[in-house]
Amino acid sequence: MELTVILPALNEEKRIGAALGRLGEYLGAKGWDYEIIVVDDGCTDGTAAVVSQAAAADPRIRLISNGQNRGKGYSVKRAMLESSKALRLFTDADLPIPIEEIEKFIPLTEQGFGVLIGSRKVEGHESDTRTSPLRSMFSAVFNVIVQALVLRGIKDTQCGFKLFTARAAEEIFKRQRLDYFGFDVEILSIARLHGFKIKEVGIKLSNPKESSVNVFISPLKMFAEIIRLRLNLWKGIYR
Repeated sequence: MELTVILPALNEEKRIGAALGRLGEYLGAKGWDYEIIVVDDGCTDGTAAVVSQAAAADPRIRLISNGQNRGKGYSVKRAMLESSKALRLFTDADLPIPIEEIEKFIPLTEQGFGVLIGSRKVEGHESDTRTSPLRSMFSAVFNVIVQALVLRGIKDTQCGFKLFTARAAEEIFKRQRLDYFGFDVEILSIARLHGFKIKEVGIKLSNPKESSVNVFISPLKMFAEIIRLRLNLWKGIYR
């Protein structure tokens, strides 16, 4: 089986080495044809040096640099379109969702699903952490807005563990326009628009790092991107 694992990274020096080690251990044991792409999204710490050292020891690890901070959406898009593997996963650099969870996803691609998304809102989800009431409220309000304006029926658009077939990735990400907070909703909207089967899969969430999302400023930016997405849909840009 062919698989690309994409890790968008912004100042992950303290975590990225352990993540690469864990991924290499798991994927190597599986015997899959894999690669790991780390996207340096304008890091100002030693992230690039750690990844470069790991890549020197293992050619299946690749580092690509944006040169400046371009956003998680931009980073994921770039790596998705540079990959040549049959399946392409993006996840967070600290691996809050164990890579083993991909074993729930892969059989579903053989059932015709082009987009598999980790979900904290469907059966099968487990978590050993608690989200603050303020963040829970923000998440709920954001989901209501998304459901009302652009994407009905998907309960958790923001979970950072999503798997795409090569065909889905190439058709979806070449149309992506949003680089920051709204890109998850955008790529799922594009997937639905172009007829790709989407499925939410309950995942295990373990010891995630504290979110860097500012619950006072970021909601405004996210809402602005959802409005932009809605306008793009009206204009037919994604067709």
